[in-house]
Amino acid sequence: MEKAAEHLAKFLKSCTEEMKLAAYALGRTGLSQVGRKDSVCVDRDLAWTLGIDYAGIPREDQQHAREDIQAAPPRKRGEAPEKLRPAARNIH
Repeated sequence: MEKAAEHLAKFLKSCTEEMKLAAYALGRTGLSQVGRKDSVCVDRDLAWTLGIDYAGIPREDQQHAREDIQAAPPRKRGEAPEKLRPAARNIH
């Protein structure tokens, strides 16, 4: 059990160090300076559910893309999605 605890401690320390490196790469001096505006997601629906930007759309077009999705009528299972403005298409 003690060995497992040591491995977990090493893993968590490693994760923390990697997060610090990511913060420094963003030009921040610590993790507390990293926020939602620094995050994006490659899955459009997950990004908007989490309240962060979708990586497939320029930052300035995010709001228009969300409005296009919300204005689209609900679709039936298996039905193709409505066409969106070019900037709002999912890249997957």
